[in-house]
Amino acid sequence: MQKNLKIYGLYAVCGSCFFLQLSTSGTALCSVVFILCGLISGVLGEMPSILKKYPTAIIAILLILMISFGTIYTPVPFSKILERLKDYRVLLYLPIVIYLCENRRNAPKYILNSFLAGSLVALLAAYLLEFGILPNELGYKPHYHSLLSPTPHSGFMALFIFILLSKILNNEKNALYGIPIILLAFYNLFFQAGSAMGMVIFVALMGLLALHCFSIKKIVVICLALGILSASLYYSSPKVNHEVDEIVETLQNYEIGSGTMRNNVSLRLDWYLSCYLLIKEKPLMGYGTGSFEQVHNEFVKGTKIEPRKSPHNEYLFSGVQFGIPGIILFVSLLFAPFWASFQFKDQEKLILQGIVLFFAIGSIFENWLIGSYTGKFYMIVIAGLLTSQQKRTVSQ
Repeated sequence: MQKNLKIYGLYAVCGSCFFLQLSTSGTALCSVVFILCGLISGVLGEMPSILKKYPTAIIAILLILMISFGTIYTPVPFSKILERLKDYRVLLYLPIVIYLCENRRNAPKYILNSFLAGSLVALLAAYLLEFGILPNELGYKPHYHSLLSPTPHSGFMALFIFILLSKILNNEKNALYGIPIILLAFYNLFFQAGSAMGMVIFVALMGLLALHCFSIKKIVVICLALGILSASLYYSSPKVNHEVDEIVETLQNYEIGSGTMRNNVSLRLDWYLSCYLLIKEKPLMGYGTGSFEQVHNEFVKGTKIEPRKSPHNEYLFSGVQFGIPGIILFVSLLFAPFWASFQFKDQEKLILQGIVLFFAIGSIFENWLIGSYTGKFYMIVIAGLLTSQQKRTVSQ
């Protein structure tokens, strides 16, 4: 019975990864199934063993404890606390998925392939929306050519390209069939999605890929080629041109809280500054779980800084709620799997480091831990990949 439940739970984990970019209800249903399978089959009894083997799981539990403690001194009503606790439940996914994947040799591969399959369907859907084959109502918003918001969609497309390229460079069987898909995803990222963050993630991931796979001389050649490609994209893609010009213009003319430049860049700079000042006032404990919207909006009252539910930055969001210890724990949630990756084989190490880099950069510009898509993705895939490291250690 326990063995069957764990198998069903693993299937549900793969289903959750597949539906992440396609269906909120599909992801939610699969998540409920794998959580129940994990709980009923005995994950709580195995928790001490999981925490002993996986430092990343310890960090996730410490974050949960900090968030729980933050409910004691937060100034917000209970309904707001529950709303935030619901967002942070993704931290519990990590030990549960580890439990379901342990002793399943191919589990990490199944999870990763499920994500790739979902990404392929999301990419095809973007083109069908572009050509009017699918109705605009199925997109994120009318005239948005993606099922998700452009920001997470573009980030996922950048990671999708990275993983497919890594398979080609690793000479995996049939990997070359992914070249047309890579080209379609590249066009979608730079000509359709129109999110600067996805472009930044793409450049960072290509840099990581080059460091892993090529010599210094080849890296120099690649950098020159990327420079030429970037210039070509700037002049050929209206979306790239707009994003770059907006960033440059804002950085040149930005005035703190002036309210004269109501664009994505200036708004984020305003919020980042106000967060820094809030953290400076309460650096040790922060303002408590779910407190950001209330304390931030009171802080900026009377200024031209726009009120906001979140600062579009996971590091600062953690800092305002839980102080510097919250930032340290969140960074540790990134550092621990990155450090663990050095125990992996080359291909596994590259993919795990790429996923950490993807999530770390995305969290600078968005709240990706509490994001319903990105937070679930990171917790599930990291957990699955970490179990492959444990299998390798045991086999040695």
